[in-house]
Amino acid sequence: MTFVKKNLLFVISLSFFINIPISISAISGDEEEKKIKQMEEEALQDRSNYEIIFDGKKIIERNRITKSEKEISSFLVSPSGENIVYFEEIYTYRPSEEAKYIGVDFIDYTRYRVHIFNKKNKKKVIDLFYSYVFGWSGKGKQKEYKNRVSWSPSDAYMILSPEGWAGAPGSEEYTVVNILKKRIFTIWMTRYEWLDEHIIVYDYTGDGFGHIIMRDLRINVEKKIKELEGDQKQGEGYDMYFLRGLRRIADGKNKIIKESTDDYTYFLKGVIPDKKLIIGRQYNNCITSERENYLRMTEPEAIGSFVVDLNGNELYKIFISSK
Repeated sequence: MTFVKKNLLFVISLSFFINIPISISAISGDEEEKKIKQMEEEALQDRSNYEIIFDGKKIIERNRITKSEKEISSFLVSPSGENIVYFEEIYTYRPSEEAKYIGVDFIDYTRYRVHIFNKKNKKKVIDLFYSYVFGWSGKGKQKEYKNRVSWSPSDAYMILSPEGWAGAPGSEEYTVVNILKKRIFTIWMTRYEWLDEHIIVYDYTGDGFGHIIMRDLRINVEKKIKELEGDQKQGEGYDMYFLRGLRRIADGKNKIIKESTDDYTYFLKGVIPDKKLIIGRQYNNCITSERENYLRMTEPEAIGSFVVDLNGNELYKIFISSK
């Protein structure tokens, strides 16, 4: 009996005892990728016959050949009302049961072309492609994508949440659209908050170490606010922290300067007037948990929480109490 046959019998026997479903795919990953590529090419060719325009009140899909028009009622308006966003569906991929066993990339998703218009002059600002992966629930049902769009305080930037592909634990890739300069770039981050119209602060764990980073989106330049120095181990670092419960915020000599039961996000307001501060946490032992989901990260062991200014200077310690 060959090595392959022996191992196949072992897998089948093991699946019988521990009740794991087994499927032997008759198709290859290359074949499925060719199928997806062909589907995308045909869909793009079909969609090239249509023009997406904004007439100041509604989105119109105009057939370039027949000149017929279709009014689109489902689109997004930015908080200021200055920008209109329309998700044009190009195609939806639904893998066969065989394809699901080939690899994690063969999952239900919809491919969109995202159109952004200026409401005032009715002109298109920019468009980009975006995939919305929705098959991880196991039901293969497409959910609402509208909650994947967020805006800067004055709508100068639009951020699209990660598409949802499988990946290692840690930060994910966000797509940022600079509306004013008509530029598109990506940032790997876990959570983020706006400092002002052009600057965000976020934490990043993609390299195995945690950092708190500030980035000026006007020039797309980052500055690390908090990072470990010296010898570092995988899974150690800093992140931004969402505080709940009773906190006692003290200075270096443990003098209580503020006590509150309100939920703070990643910024602390009211401790020092007109000064922007960041709540952070140092952690270690950040490992993956097979029990939850291999894409999720277990809660790290917190070494300490703190408040820092934008230069990374630690100003206060934070103590959390259940009393």
